[in-house]
Amino acid sequence: MNIEISKTEDIPDTLYSSLLEADPSQEKVNDNIQHSSVFIAKNDDKVLGIILLRERTIFQTEIVNLSVLKKYRGKGIASQLLSFIISWSQANNYKNLYVCTGTTSFEQMYLYQKCGFRFDKIERDYFVDNYQDKIIENKLHLKDRVQLKLDLN
Repeated sequence: MNIEISKTEDIPDTLYSSLLEADPSQEKVNDNIQHSSVFIAKNDDKVLGIILLRERTIFQTEIVNLSVLKKYRGKGIASQLLSFIISWSQANNYKNLYVCTGTTSFEQMYLYQKCGFRFDKIERDYFVDNYQDKIIENKLHLKDRVQLKLDLN
């Protein structure tokens, strides 16, 4: 699928709902939107997905949310968004790109590793300590968060 990715300030409601699927905390999603660069993937006028990129330091940036609308999943859109963000981060002189996800997010961990990310650290009980409600993913209680890192040089 041929997609166009562009930076935006406006997030359509459908994509906002999709961000909440990836992270159920409305407070965290809103904070990430406020402090991130937002990129949207489109095909013609149809919105397909979104990625939020937040600067950690002048040399490091982090993907804080990546989501593709359900009806467009499995079509390589997330891979294209990641490829775009990797190139964008390199062009903007970042040295490292990070992404954090749940240890029960098997598809996401596969995707990130396929794109060159490597495991960097595990934060035990991150989702237990930072989220009010218990999160079940892939029929497992999500407790720990894994950080993956991509060196961009």
